[in-house]
Amino acid sequence: MTLFSISKQDQRGEHRWYFESLGAMFGGIGDDARASSETSERGKAITYLDTEGVLLGYEIGLDDPYGGFIGNLHDYEINAGQLEWYREVWQNKDVKTWLSEHKHKVKIKTEPRFEGYSVDLDSGIVFDPNDNEYEGFKLLNSGYLASNGLTLHELVMKEYLYRTNKSKLKKLVNSRDQYEIHHIDGKRKGTKKGNSMEKLALLTAKEHHEITSLEKKLKAVGDMIKTYDPSKIVDLGKIFDRK
Repeated sequence: MTLFSISKQDQRGEHRWYFESLGAMFGGIGDDARASSETSERGKAITYLDTEGVLLGYEIGLDDPYGGFIGNLHDYEINAGQLEWYREVWQNKDVKTWLSEHKHKVKIKTEPRFEGYSVDLDSGIVFDPNDNEYEGFKLLNSGYLASNGLTLHELVMKEYLYRTNKSKLKKLVNSRDQYEIHHIDGKRKGTKKGNSMEKLALLTAKEHHEITSLEKKLKAVGDMIKTYDPSKIVDLGKIFDRK
């Protein structure tokens, strides 16, 4: 199979996009195909050109986060509903709205050992009682940041829930095995910013299993592109430039 590519310019610069077929690139497969895609055979596809069917680089592990892929997602057992839900988790709109409307450097209330300390929910930075940046959260072999058994993502999430949903905080504390604090950008879980509320989502254990399974499928798309035989990738930009 030939893979097509083209460079697209936007306000963030120049980014490389990949297309499984020219039909995908020019919208040859549309809503009619999408309507039957759940039960269709191989070759049918989700609508390529809507916001549910376009995979961006940061979703599929490409080096260019604003590049992308438009192709048959059913080859990777991905459907539009899964991708729409994944985008909702990634966009984290409710949290971002709260952070924009409230003071996000807050006194720590959920961990007695950190009495007098503060945490900035927007940056993941912890401050000691003298308002100096606390460097006690160290990188573990697991890739998480932790201090004396307490992970940074756990602290940040609990402090956010303390201010937004004490009922959900109680459920998290009392039934910890039923919930997972998901790192939206897993590559940054070892950084303070990667443990800010913008980059965290509280999921049920079932939801977390579903999203990690989906992320593996999304990564397979990126791996396919990165390992594709270069001689079989047609750069449409070069073709158009020759005309």
